[in-house]
Amino acid sequence: MAELIAAIGYVFAYCRRRPRSAIEAAELPAVASQVQMLRRATTEGRVRLEKTAYDLPTNRQSVFFERRRFVEVVQEASARGLAVAVADLSWLLGTVTHKKFTVLGDMLQNSGALIWDVSRRRYWDSLPKEEQMTIMSEAARGNVIRSRNIKSGLTKRTKSSKQAAKANARKGTNANSLRSANLALQLQSVVQEVRLQQGDALSPTALAAALNERQIPSPRGGRWSHNSAKNLILRIDRLRKGELAST
Repeated sequence: MAELIAAIGYVFAYCRRRPRSAIEAAELPAVASQVQMLRRATTEGRVRLEKTAYDLPTNRQSVFFERRRFVEVVQEASARGLAVAVADLSWLLGTVTHKKFTVLGDMLQNSGALIWDVSRRRYWDSLPKEEQMTIMSEAARGNVIRSRNIKSGLTKRTKSSKQAAKANARKGTNANSLRSANLALQLQSVVQEVRLQQGDALSPTALAAALNERQIPSPRGGRWSHNSAKNLILRIDRLRKGELAST
């Protein structure tokens, strides 16, 4: 008859926001799959779970063996002579960030935890060193691939955001140009009248004063300045030369 493992279950999963209830936590795919494996092991009489501890960080840089929850589970299990049962140790190790893999081996060796891998039906310490290294290598490769996918996704979203911002900027520029062109058409006769009053060499400052005196708003809805009046003169000159489209 197979040995019955008395243990505390440990469930670890990243989530975008912290679940507000146990029901909401159980609906998370990563949580549900681990709980299902632990329950199956219990139903089959391979594991007797004293309790199940859930650790659900929102920060993807969090490492399970540095989490207070894991440390508390290990301490309680050690004090009560229990194992720490994880659904799939390979998956759990695959959540470790690449930078932390250098200390992962030492942690598993020195944590004092008796880790029972439900998927393999084996204690971590009972696995041959070669198998332990294989598991860690596969987990590291999987972590690197996931990290690249995440970075790739972020890069794509960033590029899309930049492209959208550029498109919006172009739309804004085109709209401003159209408003300025239409205003130049409307003010042609007014500018010509001011030109006749001031003389052929119409200065932007004199035009701005004349437009403000007549309470004609600038393209942006405010008062005319030297620069805005200068741009108006240039646009009207282009219109007269047929260089500026009227739409």
